Amino acid sequence: MSRSAVCPALRKEGEIYICNFTGKPVNPYAWYCFLDYVTCPIYIRHRGTSTVVEAKPESSTVSSEAKVEEERREVTEARREEAVTSLEVRPSGEYEDMIMEDLKRIIEEFERKVSELDRRWKEYEDYVNNVRTLFDKERILVEHHLELLKRVISMYELDLKELDYRKDLGILDDEQYSKLREEIENRLAKLRREYEELIRRFEYVTNGVLSHVKKLLTVIPTPEVGKLRVVLMKLDELLKDGKISREVYERLKRELESLLS
Repeated sequence: MSRSAVCPALRKEGEIYICNFTGKPVNPYAWYCFLDYVTCPIYIRHRGTSTVVEAKPESSTVSSEAKVEEERREVTEARREEAVTSLEVRPSGEYEDMIMEDLKRIIEEFERKVSELDRRWKEYEDYVNNVRTLFDKERILVEHHLELLKRVISMYELDLKELDYRKDLGILDDEQYSKLREEIENRLAKLRREYEELIRRFEYVTNGVLSHVKKLLTVIPTPEVGKLRVVLMKLDELLKDGKISREVYERLKRELESLLS
């Protein structure tokens, strides 16, 4: 018979089929023997061992048509014999137990994995919400400090203009002027670098927090979506009443729209 149709470890003794792997009677029609035997748990367990019985190669002189006819005749004969021998060769409980064990093992493994995914997602959701709550609280202070630094930079720029004015009036000589200007310029340059770096880092943090919040909003139905739309509509009123600057208005509007998109 063809290797793809019949297990090479199956043999027939009189009216009974025997599995060479187990040495026990087997009903090939109720098991894998006449089906896809390579998926049989017994075959998988024993393949590669000395108990594997491979089918003998057919003579090269036998035509493929003759092989097909021979296989058809053998299967037909075997099916006739099944009616008489089925009770005697029915697989013992160990076969179905083996299948059940494999199924339970695979399903239980994925049950654990799904449970772990649920646990980790809940932790992620809680952590994102905690970070967002803290961020909404602290960002007010951050923005206030950044605004103060921006004003200090403007003050230093005014100091440079005043320094030029004093030099033109003769209040400062060249040496005094050069020394004071160098000090102010160095302090201003350092402050600008640090201010720009802080702005960049705060934008990175803001985008990171909003990115994770958006992930939750896209997969979890939440009334917060409606709240965000209300806040977005109120921004125009806050700008009109002068309660927020144009710069803050534009930034907040971009952030809200990114969450809702």
